[in-house]
Amino acid sequence: PIFTEKDYFCEKNPDYRLMNFEELIQTKTQRTADQQQLPLGCLRRVQIGQRSYQIISIKQELIDNQLFQDDLKEYSRRSASLPAKWQIHHCPVHSLEELEGTEGKEKGTEQAETEGKSPEAGKSGHARFIVLEQGSWMSFDKMLRETPQLVADDHFINEVTSQLFAALENNHQQGIHHLCLAPSILFVRKGEHTPVLLHAGSFFSNIHDVKNIYQGLEAFVAPEVKDNQTTDARPDIYALGKLLEYIFQFSSAPYTYKRLIRKATQPVAEKRYQSVGEMKRALKRLQTGYQATLALSIGAILSAIIYFGLNTFTPQPEDMEYVKPAQTDSLEDDFDKGFNAETEF
Repeated sequence: PIFTEKDYFCEKNPDYRLMNFEELIQTKTQRTADQQQLPLGCLRRVQIGQRSYQIISIKQELIDNQLFQDDLKEYSRRSASLPAKWQIHHCPVHSLEELEGTEGKEKGTEQAETEGKSPEAGKSGHARFIVLEQGSWMSFDKMLRETPQLVADDHFINEVTSQLFAALENNHQQGIHHLCLAPSILFVRKGEHTPVLLHAGSFFSNIHDVKNIYQGLEAFVAPEVKDNQTTDARPDIYALGKLLEYIFQFSSAPYTYKRLIRKATQPVAEKRYQSVGEMKRALKRLQTGYQATLALSIGAILSAIIYFGLNTFTPQPEDMEYVKPAQTDSLEDDFDKGFNAETEF
């Protein structure tokens, strides 16, 4: 049987026993630490049989929303076609009991996860949980806090931006927009550092209470999304800029990224980059221009140093005062004038 947090400490649980105060506090702390709030619900890990699952317990107000349920099915179906290196695949289920059973049933569940749908969810009623594909997932935010030294590595920053550029560009071509790229709702696989996407807000356009969906994540959501305006690529540009701005809180941002972030996070959508491709090309131009400027600056500095060195350490000619030699009588002049030695002496 599956026991929820509510009925775990009760007599119908065969493992039930009274806990002392220290055990109770430790268990409560562990449960809180293992849970994470996401736009659609609370992410937590559960143990079912011999397997561990990461699930999202959907918010109650969304469970009863038929439009949301339809959007969720479409989201799971569409996201299943996205590359696994960019997207966490998942499937909605009505009850966690659907995940237990014989090995054949587990294989059916795995197939449902791969296809992005649950054949039992529709029969059982509204989906109450979203089951993530198997894997050891950590939030991107937690990884940054545990290893902040990564931000100082240029290779890490370039890898993160390249991954997100590729993922967003691919998804935009299929009409999928994420609307929020907060580090707490991005994930990384164990042993890796590049973020993987999970939430795609454009699928849930029927939810008009945007403030409730993105509560606590407003800083990563574009103004037009908060106002329930038509969404396109530009809200993702804004969200990506805000994500980069957050990353560089752990280390100083290079000049190129400061320029990139400044334009990407403009409040007015028309003043931002209009597509991921434009933003990617702008970063390349900024990096190329910065490198050229840096090379010229280094050349100018070296030239100044050489000039200073030559003028400082090379011996310079000194001004000499020359004395004009005294005029002497030449004997040759006397002979020329008819000098006769016998007469003179």
